[in-house]
Amino acid sequence: HDLAFAAAHAALRAVVKDAFRLLGAFVQGNRENQELFEPVLPDMLALESTPDFARNTRITRTIMRLFDSNLQLIARMPESHYAHFAGRINMLPFTLDVVVLGFYESLLNSVIHIDDSGGGLELRIQVQKNTTRALFDPQFTKVIPSRLLHIASAADEQNYHIKLLGLLALCASGNTAVVAKLQQAIPSHDLVEFIHELFSNTKRRDQLAHDDLSDGMETCP
Repeated sequence: HDLAFAAAHAALRAVVKDAFRLLGAFVQGNRENQELFEPVLPDMLALESTPDFARNTRITRTIMRLFDSNLQLIARMPESHYAHFAGRINMLPFTLDVVVLGFYESLLNSVIHIDDSGGGLELRIQVQKNTTRALFDPQFTKVIPSRLLHIASAADEQNYHIKLLGLLALCASGNTAVVAKLQQAIPSHDLVEFIHELFSNTKRRDQLAHDDLSDGMETCP
């Protein structure tokens, strides 16, 4: 009985995986389909909140595609959706945190270069403000600054830091209010020291890799 249940569960997971992959392809870059699936977004968020991390990343990527370059949907998105993903960060492994941060990155990339006229400036400021508040407001998440200012040793942590630094740059782009908020959360001198140490570590790793490669080449006949 247990073996049959496990087999059925594995088959169902495969179906769910393919279903979300299909849904992502269905909505990406297609505004009509994005609008069609907007009403089921609360159900997708509820599914994304379950402990099944592997499935959650597929749902998160699908939701990213749902909003991809659709400024109308982004403008209508309530702040609670920003908070939802911030609440997932720090509960996940670093590799999955990167996927969650990608949700914010996709929103910011959709609005960062739009024309300031016709409400473009207001929308960009709205997305930057909501993202920054979600990431740094203690009621949503309060661990990111300490995780940011921690020199990564593993590759997945490095990817997390790279993604987060790029995200903060998008948040601060042309927005002095967000810059001030980030300075409160992460003192500038701490960030400078962190980047300097991260850069130094990267140079040391690159040198070690070069030395390893050289050693290997020297032993070749």
